[in-house]
Amino acid sequence: MRRVILFSGMGGDKRMFGPLRVPGVELITPDHLEPEAGEDLPAFAERTADRHGIGADDVVGGVSFGGMLAAQISSRRALAGAILLASCHQPRRLPGRYRFVERFCRLVPDALLGLRSWPPFVRGRFAPIDAKNAQLMIEMARGYPPKMLRRFGRMIVEWSGVESIPCPLLSVHGAGDRILPLSCIDAQLVLPEAGHAFTLTHPEPIGAAIRDFLRKL
Repeated sequence: MRRVILFSGMGGDKRMFGPLRVPGVELITPDHLEPEAGEDLPAFAERTADRHGIGADDVVGGVSFGGMLAAQISSRRALAGAILLASCHQPRRLPGRYRFVERFCRLVPDALLGLRSWPPFVRGRFAPIDAKNAQLMIEMARGYPPKMLRRFGRMIVEWSGVESIPCPLLSVHGAGDRILPLSCIDAQLVLPEAGHAFTLTHPEPIGAAIRDFLRKL
């Protein structure tokens, strides 16, 4: 049975994949390792790949930051395939405000970072999203350690990216994504009524897309 390893985004955990069903595969959704002081994304990706024994028979992917992590892993070791969900592998294409916000947040106390779990903020960032899944996103945000948010944010803005993915790739994006705009992504499949959290809001088409992708490997 092929392993499909999917990593959550920054500020999320394995619950991002709770509704996702991909019969016939071993679907693994590990939480992120705690980043070490001064660790960049390439080093974090290598340590993550070693921890999970990722090898040539595996398909590795993720949502948002998790997809960037998967892209970096694909650049250093052979994989059967990669899956980017609401993610990108060329951060230079992202809006410049991301770098400004990350640097500004270095000066913001942890208590103020907690505002990212404010319900209107969550509903706005992840729209369109229903009340049940918005509440789940709020719970994940409230429980996420500020230290990890800061370190992952710095990893993203300092990452040079991957020019191309050297293995078969499935890239899916939501047309209404308010966090990583569609204009910054070369997606193979665009969900017209989806935002950034489409593994929660649109699990059926994502499961079908992954099944079709795996059949071609």
